[in-house]
Amino acid sequence: MAGSKTLVVCSIDLGTTYSGYAFSFKADYERDPQNVSMNSWKGGKTLSEKAPTSVLLDPKQAFHSFGYEAENKYTELAENDEHNDWYYFNRFKMILHAKKDLKRETKIESHNGKVYEAKKIFMFSIKYLKEHMEEAMRLRGLDIRADEIAWVLTLPAIWTDSAKQFMREAATDAGIPGKQLTFALEPESASIFCQKIPSSKFVDQATSVSTFIEPGKRYVVLDLGGGTADITVHKIGFLGDIHELRSASGGAWGGTRVDEEFRQFILSFVGQDVWTEFMHKQMYDYLDMFREFETKKKTISTETSKRVIVRMPISLTDILKKKSNTTMQKALEKAGYKDKVESKGDKLFVNADFFKSFFSSAVNSIVSHLKDIFQDPASEDPPLVLMVGGFSDSKFVQERLKAAFPSKKFVVPLDAGLAVLKGSVMFGFQPEVIRTRVCKKTYGISFHKPYIPGFHPQSKKTVIDGDVLCSNCFLKFVTIGEKLEVGDKREHSFMDTFQSNERKKITEECHIYTSPSPDPTYVDEVKCEKLGTIYIYPPQGGWPPEMHGKVVMEFGRTEFRVTVYDETNKREFESSFDCLK
Repeated sequence: MAGSKTLVVCSIDLGTTYSGYAFSFKADYERDPQNVSMNSWKGGKTLSEKAPTSVLLDPKQAFHSFGYEAENKYTELAENDEHNDWYYFNRFKMILHAKKDLKRETKIESHNGKVYEAKKIFMFSIKYLKEHMEEAMRLRGLDIRADEIAWVLTLPAIWTDSAKQFMREAATDAGIPGKQLTFALEPESASIFCQKIPSSKFVDQATSVSTFIEPGKRYVVLDLGGGTADITVHKIGFLGDIHELRSASGGAWGGTRVDEEFRQFILSFVGQDVWTEFMHKQMYDYLDMFREFETKKKTISTETSKRVIVRMPISLTDILKKKSNTTMQKALEKAGYKDKVESKGDKLFVNADFFKSFFSSAVNSIVSHLKDIFQDPASEDPPLVLMVGGFSDSKFVQERLKAAFPSKKFVVPLDAGLAVLKGSVMFGFQPEVIRTRVCKKTYGISFHKPYIPGFHPQSKKTVIDGDVLCSNCFLKFVTIGEKLEVGDKREHSFMDTFQSNERKKITEECHIYTSPSPDPTYVDEVKCEKLGTIYIYPPQGGWPPEMHGKVVMEFGRTEFRVTVYDETNKREFESSFDCLK
């Protein structure tokens, strides 16, 4: 976050489908918080503030390119059948949401089936955007020292602690100093952004900023990105600060869910063999088809009644003919789409209601989840929903949600897809505007307590130094649903003894656990999970015969922090916290 030396805040938004960066100088921000600089990425004939999240490595596994450049180079290679030894990755961010047992060594699969280390792909992406931004500042004649930059990286609020650590390590490997890096949660960034823009910057210009920045106002932040729907509930405090009423929740209900439904539709009538050859050998047509589909996603509305025209590449038709000896129309009829889709030349004429069904899975999940949020007493029945993220630009999504909740006011900024990125820069300057957050789980550590016969299970009975103890007890630090001030701390004192031959070589360990239950009893209960381990290293000269320590957990920030102190000598132990398995 911005400190006394900070002259500029630089933010990187690594998205599922598109990525970008933004920055603002302190003096500019103080004059006008909306004065945020961004890059214009050129993709063919269009300019956009974000580039595709695509990474290309050469046959020697060295970084080659990112974004449109990576897409274009890989397309060129594929057209000439020279791509087989290259590594092309896109839409890889969702692995951090989907992968429950995330490891440093987690692998991901490239477009052509090659396997590579996921963390390096994230590192290459962050490094490229970082260096591109630094070059953009240099080209403006700006002489900024490395220690004068505060770096911000945007993350979905629903991500796990292990996913956050994964991203922090990737960012550090990319050359961002750990002490100068902070995470901005995407719904919070969007919330900050929308408070600082005038009503003319909203789709409905009758909407006034005062609609949701007045003290006591409550609203849902619905961040619909490419991969996830990230939803939280905020309340404005009397000082204009933001308080979280309900912890972030959501799921994989972003715009790529619609893409996947469309892909499954095509797969259902052309078959896997045809699709695989098309995807690998006709890369230009493959990318172009989904770019056009992206446009259709944004323009269709609930009122659309005419057939939707979707271009089908001739190359796909040719591969279908070669492999299956059939036409596109016959394949559609055989798959049961006779009354829903018609093929003419290089176009599909899709029945409007059938095209809308591609949205059903994502939109139905969002509607169902919003119902749960509105019915939760903790949300305090918010009257307004702030829609941000690229998927919020969809007219169909906007209209479906408004129809599902007619009593609620839906607000969409004109820069819905940029609200998170621009807002994260604002967060970098004023992180203290987020005052409280709600704990998503119960956190605690494993410890021993005196064994009580008939109360504690026999299986947990253990004897240590003559004391009869119950093992694997859950010592709670914070409770799920608890409202925490930013920087709230909880601590636990402990004592250990060491034999003379152990004092220099033993590394102490303390295990952190989480639970969805408010009052877990044991750390090995069903649904309890080991979050990670604190490793405490021997001080210079080794451990004393008797060591008195204190574990301090800091909550309420965008990251979970743990520090271990030497109570006897009033100093901090050298320690590390690891929640990557």
